[in-house]
Amino acid sequence: MEQQDSGIYYLVGDAIPIQIVIVQKLSKEHNYWLNNLRNDLKAGSEIKNFIESYSKNKNSKLYQALADAVMRANWEKLKEGSNMCEALKELFADDFKESELKGRNAGRTEGAASKIIEKVIKKHQKGYTAEATADMLEEPVSRIRQIYDVIEKSSPDYDAETIYKQLHEKEE
Repeated sequence: MEQQDSGIYYLVGDAIPIQIVIVQKLSKEHNYWLNNLRNDLKAGSEIKNFIESYSKNKNSKLYQALADAVMRANWEKLKEGSNMCEALKELFADDFKESELKGRNAGRTEGAASKIIEKVIKKHQKGYTAEATADMLEEPVSRIRQIYDVIEKSSPDYDAETIYKQLHEKEE
């Protein structure tokens, strides 16, 4: 066994490389997140330090993933201190607002698209061409043709929501 760093060892001579990490022996400053990747954080200063450290790095996907794992593992202790819950709420307030806004915008977009699809369905049922429908609704012909294609494939089951989902899947 060879020691690479404090708390990090490699088993040598086996066909499969093996690394052993002893978390308690890791350098606190160089392995802060790994040291906290456990389910026994102490309520108070350790959790407070963790929250402060995360707030400095919250735009990093790596830190978000690690923080999520640590918070889930220590959820009961996080809930114990009401001031900790308040600190968490403040820390994630911007994230929650941003997520809520994205959800609302997606709902508005889907609603507007569904209304257009409903109008296109009516025009299609009346026998109008995609070009005529695009002109009447003042929409791009290419967009109306896409809707017509999906309508024709799903005929006679004209459901605006289903058509929207099919169009949305094609875009992704």
